[in-house]
Amino acid sequence: MRWIPLLLLIAVLASCSSEKPETREQKMNRGFEYLDQQNYDQAIAYFQKLLKEDGHPQVRMALASAYAARAGIRIENIYNFVVVKHRPVMRIQIENLTFSEQTNEVIHNLEKFLAQWEQVPNVNAQGRTDLEKAVGILAETDNGGARLYSAILRVVVLKANVSEGILSWNLETQSTGKKLCVQDIRPWWSWCEKVISSLDSLGNDLEKAFPKKREDLKQYRAQLSQAKVQMKAVTIPVGEQCF
Repeated sequence: MRWIPLLLLIAVLASCSSEKPETREQKMNRGFEYLDQQNYDQAIAYFQKLLKEDGHPQVRMALASAYAARAGIRIENIYNFVVVKHRPVMRIQIENLTFSEQTNEVIHNLEKFLAQWEQVPNVNAQGRTDLEKAVGILAETDNGGARLYSAILRVVVLKANVSEGILSWNLETQSTGKKLCVQDIRPWWSWCEKVISSLDSLGNDLEKAFPKKREDLKQYRAQLSQAKVQMKAVTIPVGEQCF
């Protein structure tokens, strides 16, 4: 009888040593609790640490969702109306135009995308920074779900960038009594090139997300490729030429 306490102690110690390790889902739930509490900074820090230990796509998506939440974007609120399936046709024709007209033609084509994204939420500059970090994290995996999430977040960033850029361009071009010179237009041209590249990256995300629909995306990618070729062929005037 005197051994019973010792046997009980051994049994308790044995049960402790055989505890199952914490699963990925359990670890992630701890981070999601921070998100539910709107403690975004702590959630980001937690998922960053977890990602160093476990590079699984689910962990990447969790960290990306933490950045998106801090930007004010929750996937359940935007997935239904983010238009990633319908892509406007780009027909850029900029040969035999002045540099000012070429820039205006490219920006006019970008306006078609902006009209398509009318219901996509707006984000401020800090929100864009967070979403760009989220997209960068998701780019490290070819997982279809992660790349679809990347495409959705990329559309939000694109809408913010394009709407801000077009508004500024319209204010610039509609100023009465002011001629546009090369030095005024050059930054807009560089901006257009970056936006076109981002649209191409969106197409890449969608191809990763929907590999069976790669053929459907060919026309979209071809249009962007043609636009980039035309823009690359443009010779930016030298000097202080005005239009």
